Amino acid sequence: MLRLRPVSYITILLTLLYSSCKKFEKAPIPSYIYVKPYKLTTANNNSQGEASAKIVDAWIDVNGISIGSFGIPSTVPIIQTGKVKLTLKAGIINSGQDEQRIVYPFYTIDTFSIDLQAERVDTVEGKVNYVNGLKFPFIEDFSFASNKFSIYGKKNQDSILIMNDNKGWKENNNYGKIQFSDSTTDAIELRMNTPDVHGFDLPAARSKVYFEIDYKSNVDFAIGMTKYLPGEGETGYAILQVSQKENWNKIYLDLTNEFIKLTSDYKFKISIGINKKTEGLTDFNFDNLKLIYFE
Repeated sequence: MLRLRPVSYITILLTLLYSSCKKFEKAPIPSYIYVKPYKLTTANNNSQGEASAKIVDAWIDVNGISIGSFGIPSTVPIIQTGKVKLTLKAGIINSGQDEQRIVYPFYTIDTFSIDLQAERVDTVEGKVNYVNGLKFPFIEDFSFASNKFSIYGKKNQDSILIMNDNKGWKENNNYGKIQFSDSTTDAIELRMNTPDVHGFDLPAARSKVYFEIDYKSNVDFAIGMTKYLPGEGETGYAILQVSQKENWNKIYLDLTNEFIKLTSDYKFKISIGINKKTEGLTDFNFDNLKLIYFE
């Protein structure tokens, strides 16, 4: 019979003890960052409109490695200490679809150098601007009396009112309100007024294109597009059905795919279709409308 020498028993025992210790090693103690709500700053000359934003997530990199996206405000654990490079990218809800969370390509990326300490919470506030090289062919924030929208098929008393009261998205800020005629109008379609009566020229090929809009409404509405081709005329269609919201909300509507199959001969406008409320008064308010793409 084979017998183990005493030293073998000791070796086996020490190996088992070492393995057990490895299993119960303490997990590293994380550091933390508290990410405050983002702040958007726009150009002082109103070339980018008002600083309205709905940034819901922070996409975070530590030393160039992604640790994920986090709803904000939020306290985020980081399994790292010492001096690091922290990168925050502003995340939005794409085209009003809550499951589509993306980094907004038109906002700058914010970077911090920070010395993380175990168990300590450091506070950071993301500050963003619009990136360079963007074109804003259409802005309507009702800061000035204008006619940037026309009511297609306008009837008596159909109008766009400019309001300034405590019901705006921001205090002391103008916004637009739709007024329906008493009985003859069932729906209103707003169309952009453009330098060319047929619409804007198409953005550069493969350019990202977004339409931003703030709204508060007690009826559903649709955002659509009218495209024009010489020899064929205008064609209009809906792109997104938007549900009513009791409080001010913002949508970043991704229009990029709408232009993939169009040739440079096309022109286009954005439209908004609003149905009249069947019972009671229709209350449709809107502001901070921007068409944005790269030059």
